[in-house]
This record gives sequence, C-alpha cells and structure tokens, in this order.
Amino acid sequence: MLSSSNLMAPPLYLELAPPDEAAKQIDHLFVFRDTGVLSGGGRGRFATDLFTLSVTRDDSGGGRVSLAEPRPYCSPRPRPFLGVVAGLRLSSRPQRFPDSKVLDMLASELARVQTGDDDLPALIAVLDGLARDLRFAAPPGAYSHRTKRRKVRAETGVSRLATLRRFRRALGQLASRPCR
Repeated sequence: MLSSSNLMAPPLYLELAPPDEAAKQIDHLFVFRDTGVLSGGGRGRFATDLFTLSVTRDDSGGGRVSLAEPRPYCSPRPRPFLGVVAGLRLSSRPQRFPDSKVLDMLASELARVQTGDDDLPALIAVLDGLARDLRFAAPPGAYSHRTKRRKVRAETGVSRLATLRRFRRALGQLASRPCR
C-alpha cells in the first residue's frame, strides 16, 4: 500500500540563469523543493553572500515574500524543511517588493510543483517575469552633478567651487612671489 510519503515528489534544487532582460543585480533564480531529505535534521541551511528573495505559500494559499540578508556561514536547521521555495539571489537590495498579483501567481505555481515536475516550466516562466519586473535603486556612485556637489559640501563644509577658487588664489599668490 502506498503511503502519503511515497506520493511526494523527490527532492529538487534548481539554479537558473535570469532572463536577458533582467536587471544586472539578479545573480540567479532558484527552485528548492524538499520532502525532508535535503534539509534533514542537523544539516545547515544554504549560506550565500547574496540577498535571497524567497517566495513561499502562506496559510491562505497566497504568496509570502521574504528578503534574507547575505549570510557567509551556515546556521543549523532546527527541523527538516517540507515544501517548495522559489526565489532569486540578488547582489543588492531591491527598491520594492513585487506586487501581490505576481506573488499570488507564484504561490499557485508553487502549489502545482509541490507534487511533481510537470509544472516546472510554468513556475520558471513566472519567476522570469518577476526577475524582469524587479527594480533596483541606482548603483552606488551613480549620482547627478548636483548630488555630488551636495555630498562634497556636506562632507567638507564648503562647496567644491569655493575650494577650487581658494586653490587657484593660492596658486596665483605663489606664482606672483619673487624668486630669491
């Protein structure tokens, strides 16, 4: 006689390249499904130096998103994980989370993948859509000239223009001195 554990799909971990149109901050997409085999008692969680944007199903059947900070080391897992998680590994924090419509689509695809691999292409297509829609803030150092001037003024207490004028005046005074 078959038990419910025999009907469960085998464990699966996939890493996928993001679509070409995705932001450069997206390192890869992943799908993690486990029946307790991959994450059995005492084994560590996956450690990563990237942000992990994960989507799981909540109690109401909708999608629940979480953003985990980079972790350079594994932490012990208190109990095996049972279920499916899909998400993206990111090199920087996104500007905002995806809207609830995208999360609900992901949650319904996660439910389909729970028991088999037949719906993996549909789940990957929804993940690709999420990767295309995800927006990030401007990369560090990508400031307008006005913002750069404000930053210099805030850090030094004077504007860059005033600093340049003082420097040119000092050069002029040095140049006008007679040589001995």
